[in-house]
Amino acid sequence: MSDKIEFFLDPYRVIDSYASCTINKSKSKLDSLELGVVWKHLFGGNLNGAHDSLVNTIAQTDIITHSLCVPFLNRSKSVQKISHIFSITQQNELKKKMEPTHPVHEPWIDFTVDDNFLWKPDHADDYEGHKVDQ
Repeated sequence: MSDKIEFFLDPYRVIDSYASCTINKSKSKLDSLELGVVWKHLFGGNLNGAHDSLVNTIAQTDIITHSLCVPFLNRSKSVQKISHIFSITQQNELKKKMEPTHPVHEPWIDFTVDDNFLWKPDHADDYEGHKVDQ
């Protein structure tokens, strides 16, 4: 997670935490509160492309901004600090897996898969393990 992201609003947490929310399972009788199930309940049709990060982000935004959810947004269980959701260790592990966020500087060149670039060290710099003279 980026250091600039301090807070997170999870539609699941909002819906599940407040029984007075009409999307809550106790009132809506939904089988589950999975993103696709809730989105279909509110908007009809299927959530095409679920598990794609952009589709999920748009679907979560659709749910959070729906008139049935809006009254529950400014409550204590709605907005959570990232540090309360993920431990420092988990946050550091996520950061390690993130792509670099800064471009490389001169004289370095940032190659991509599309560049079809293959690098091999000079033969003199090859290392194939310890060699024993015979």
